[in-house]
Amino acid sequence: MKSVNLFLKTLDNSYFIHYTDFIDVVYKIKAKMFNHKFLKRIREKNNITRSGLVFELDKVGLRISRPTLINWETGATEPKISQAYLVSKYFGIPVDEFIAI
Repeated sequence: MKSVNLFLKTLDNSYFIHYTDFIDVVYKIKAKMFNHKFLKRIREKNNITRSGLVFELDKVGLRISRPTLINWETGATEPKISQAYLVSKYFGIPVDEFIAI
């Protein structure tokens, strides 16, 4: 893979990002590395049923069905990163907790 250096400039300073590092992170996220076991564990730790979680997620703007949640928890399918973000927002934890990089 070709290595490219990127410089991102902000108003107060500039900083350096190595492009291949960024691509590696994006690749791992797109490589379907959702941590489905963590989702089930955090749901059970908070004593929330699957149906209850589906109901609560609807309140933060994520409309999914119970079978969809079951598929996420078993690893049969995975949420989009935007959906994982809303789940993390509901539980009040960083989204990267759900991404196994």
